[in-house]
Amino acid sequence: MLQEKPDAPEDLRARAILLAGHILDLAEGLGVDEGVDKAGRLLQNGSAWEQFRRIAKAQGGLKSLGEARFRHPVLSPESGTIVAVDNRRLARVAKLAGAPASPTAGLRLLANVGDTVTRGEPIYELLSDTPGQRDYALAFSELGPAIFKVTQED
Repeated sequence: MLQEKPDAPEDLRARAILLAGHILDLAEGLGVDEGVDKAGRLLQNGSAWEQFRRIAKAQGGLKSLGEARFRHPVLSPESGTIVAVDNRRLARVAKLAGAPASPTAGLRLLANVGDTVTRGEPIYELLSDTPGQRDYALAFSELGPAIFKVTQED
């Protein structure tokens, strides 16, 4: 996102710029609209990425993540378009898988709101370091309402 890659989700970009605009308003008293404009310029001209790199370097540098011992694809239960994601339940699944205590545990999203999916297609991958964490997270993900709401195609 900070690198302005063309495949970055536009909704995430818009949310990040809006949040940054509010923060700039609080920090500099610009007003939200002016803060949003400034945030967009900083992102577009590469200043945001460069500042992130300076912060990361001051904290020991960018490090690549290790690989989780257990990886489990979670499949779409139906075909259609993803119209919503329950982020709270998704975050809970990641925590049960071992995140953030384990730097390799968590989730890798493979589908986003607006994507068309086919029944049986992977929509996210569960990453954990122990089979117990994996099984516990999977059991929770299967209880209650669906994490990914899919509208069926006509």
